[in-house]
Amino acid sequence: MLLKMGVDHSRLKPEISKHLDAIDEIFKKETGFEAVITSTYGGDHLARSKHYLNLAIDFRRPALLPQARRVHSGIVLALGRDYDVILNTEKGYIHVEYDPKA
Repeated sequence: MLLKMGVDHSRLKPEISKHLDAIDEIFKKETGFEAVITSTYGGDHLARSKHYLNLAIDFRRPALLPQARRVHSGIVLALGRDYDVILNTEKGYIHVEYDPKA
């Protein structure tokens, strides 16, 4: 797994950090490349963002949309219902956050 310059993932809570290897493997399987973390708790996010709680992370999305959709689907299946996984094709990232469902 790679980090965009300036991104720190050391404060991520276990609910997110325990899945980093699995997410990286999904990226490698579907694209042939490592996942690139582009944002964790730093940067500009909505005021109520899970990023500021160390429970969200963004990844650079694969350049090819079919690969991006397969990566997105793989992450959704791997993480389960307590995680929101959003494929933002406009801004070029995949957002993953821990958001347990009651």
